[in-house]
Amino acid sequence: MNEKEKVTNKTEENREYFHVIPNSVFYDDNLTDKQKLIFSEIFQLTQKNGYCYASNSYLSRKMKVDRTTIIRAINRLKELGYIESELTYEDYSYRVSIRKITINGSRANLHPSGASATMQVQECNNDGGTNATGDSGTDATYNNININDINNNDIYSRADEKNDELINQVVNYLNERTGKDFKSTTKQTVSLIKARVRDGYNFDDFKKVIDTKTNQWQSKPDMNRYLRPQTLFGNKFEAYLQEYSNNNRFNNSNDINKYDW
Repeated sequence: MNEKEKVTNKTEENREYFHVIPNSVFYDDNLTDKQKLIFSEIFQLTQKNGYCYASNSYLSRKMKVDRTTIIRAINRLKELGYIESELTYEDYSYRVSIRKITINGSRANLHPSGASATMQVQECNNDGGTNATGDSGTDATYNNININDINNNDIYSRADEKNDELINQVVNYLNERTGKDFKSTTKQTVSLIKARVRDGYNFDDFKKVIDTKTNQWQSKPDMNRYLRPQTLFGNKFEAYLQEYSNNNRFNNSNDINKYDW
């Protein structure tokens, strides 16, 4: 990053603007205070175009919380209907190339346009209150961040962004097949799956490895404990995947010979 980019990023980080939390979100007891603040940040970023592409890594750095907190907040906000996200995958893979987040204006009780341009306050005394005013005497507005002005690497963080959707799919499938309860947010698990994705493997490959080793080890008490991410998705992943291919070739050969009279 050159000096000009550093100055630009520093300016954006220090830019003063208001965060707004709609009453529906603010008073929702199903959300933690941190999740409400994360919604507010997302809401602010969507003001320019009605959507934003903020990655978990970007929000983590901006909100000064770990990525697990961001992931849980995003999932919770989606579950409650406050936000919607649209994932775009790279060709012929489960790797997410971009995530588009929008605010559900009707759920959050926003202005019909999906955004409120002014910050209003209720009357604060019996004499009657007024809307918050700026120096000009007009309704004070909060400044919008132009997300196109923020360094693209901060917004997309493609090289640094862990494929949360794929990780969830893999861990959920592993739990389903083994009856165990591994977490998709464990650092070692995330790191291993991400490493295999960088090697070019996809969800189908993970399923094949899980199926192969589950069939071999699940009924064996001394081996069942190895049905875990650090064993299955480690440096023997390719060998386990090869076992699946060899087993299929053997079974297909037997099917042919069975009818070769």
